[in-house]
Amino acid sequence: MTIEVKAERSGREWDATLAVDGEKIRIRARTFAEITALAERALGDAGHEAETLRVTTEYDDAKRGADQASAEAEAAAKMASEIRRSIIRKMRADGLSQEDVGAILGISRQRVSQLSG
Repeated sequence: MTIEVKAERSGREWDATLAVDGEKIRIRARTFAEITALAERALGDAGHEAETLRVTTEYDDAKRGADQASAEAEAAAKMASEIRRSIIRKMRADGLSQEDVGAILGISRQRVSQLSG
């Protein structure tokens, strides 16, 4: 079972709350990195078995959006690279020199050589 730990910034510290078996447990941490260990210790002190913890913050939606945008950008870059390599192979098969291919695509002759391989 995964227990959600809701963490909020409070001044210079973090307040975190988790609920297990109807019992709310509150912890305070100086840094976000400390929350998981403190929550695990608090669960143990309260007599609960080790559970999987998932710490959430108000920033989670923004992080998911950024992660998704990064993944999409990476996929687009990979697709562009595959298309560029395919175009280079076609141009070279049609007899164009590396210099001409580079000039058409706006890349160096050396880059054409690297992408041809």
